Amino acid sequence: MEQSIHVETGAQLLARLMKRPILHELEKVLFSEGPRPNEVIEVSGNLSSGKTLLVTQLIAKCLLPRRYKGIKLNGQEAGVVLVNTDHHFHIPTLVDLMACFIRNNNNVRKLGADIFDDKVIKSIIEESLRYLTIINCYESSQFLVGLQSLQGILSNDDKIAIVAIDSISSYYWQDRKHGECWSMDGYVKSCLKTMQKHTFGHKIILLYTRPSDVESERKEAVVRASLPNEEKVHYKIQLHKQHDVNKFSAVVESAIDKRNLSYIVSNNGIEWRTCYSKG
Repeated sequence: MEQSIHVETGAQLLARLMKRPILHELEKVLFSEGPRPNEVIEVSGNLSSGKTLLVTQLIAKCLLPRRYKGIKLNGQEAGVVLVNTDHHFHIPTLVDLMACFIRNNNNVRKLGADIFDDKVIKSIIEESLRYLTIINCYESSQFLVGLQSLQGILSNDDKIAIVAIDSISSYYWQDRKHGECWSMDGYVKSCLKTMQKHTFGHKIILLYTRPSDVESERKEAVVRASLPNEEKVHYKIQLHKQHDVNKFSAVVESAIDKRNLSYIVSNNGIEWRTCYSKG
């Protein structure tokens, strides 16, 4: 049988051999069978629908330890790189969510506040935050440099499981003014392709946010491929806040199914409510 020759650099070999944390239980309501390495998650939504809050919540669950002194905390004990472009992300919100997740954990509640007092919770959070890397960008050129730096960051840290961008479309109008006349969808695809160019082979999950009020009417299918495909999205989570009413709904689409959810926004983050599947 004729076989082709596969050539890879030392860096590519190192990336391929690295073992990273698996996030099968990151958020069961959203990802019944994942997310898996090399998959792409898109979070979209209108104004004040909770896009950044959802990303912050996923980061919190990713950073927290799986166990503390033998007590299961249901964290993922994994690292995250956040490319921060919209600057809606706030560390105090992340810390508050992490504290809420610890206190509301059923295993922690059974033990009471004597063991998990404020001092212990603070210590757990401080240790977990060591696994968060934030790249702050304030213009398009910095965003590009930030994406280009991902390969080096990932090569030096095998704890990282997610690279998140909030938001991938922040510099759309800036880039459009000085470059091609992209559609918003075309611009997002271009940025996603750049992300994948610098992360491909590292077996991490890509997560990004974008607004839902600027997108094409043509909807591409969500895919579940055996190998990662450039510019393909494996999960689409569309959040929606009704105008002038404190009601929230979401559509979660994967290659397996399409589900409608309702949710509330509270001090505990986004809390999922009713759900039904469209198959």
